[in-house]
Amino acid sequence: MDRERSHIESYIESSTHRFILFDEPNQDNYMNFVEIMKKNNCVNLVRACEINYDANLFTQQGITVHEMAFRDGGIPSPEIIDKWLKVLKQSYTQNNEKPDIKTTIAIHCVAGLGRTPVLVTIALIEDGGKPLQSIGLIRDIRKGAINKPQLEFLKKYKPTAKKSCIIM
Repeated sequence: MDRERSHIESYIESSTHRFILFDEPNQDNYMNFVEIMKKNNCVNLVRACEINYDANLFTQQGITVHEMAFRDGGIPSPEIIDKWLKVLKQSYTQNNEKPDIKTTIAIHCVAGLGRTPVLVTIALIEDGGKPLQSIGLIRDIRKGAINKPQLEFLKKYKPTAKKSCIIM
């Protein structure tokens, strides 16, 4: 039985990255996600939840799956943040190799309302966005995103490097 997706994919861009935010794909509907990712020149998928589908479904389609699971409703560990920042840097490098094509990162957790928005908000802050503005942008496109502990964490999050940001 094909599980209905609770949320249509959401898109957000910063000056250096594009993101597609999803809820969790499964064995039955993963090709819908692959089609959206290919249409958006997306070769990186971040799984921010437990393993509930075979990553080979995506790798066989030329998509790299990055594992970054952390507790539902929680905040990412420093190790997860470091892994996320490395994917951001890799994506930015890909953007510089093909300046006319902006590489996109797809990211999901189970519902696409907690862990996914937290990681994307970190990326926006790393790009120079202000925490509350970045949180607001995410909540505009993902209603119900980011719980109170996550909100408090993001309000205090400090970027690792100074950059300018233009959010489109």
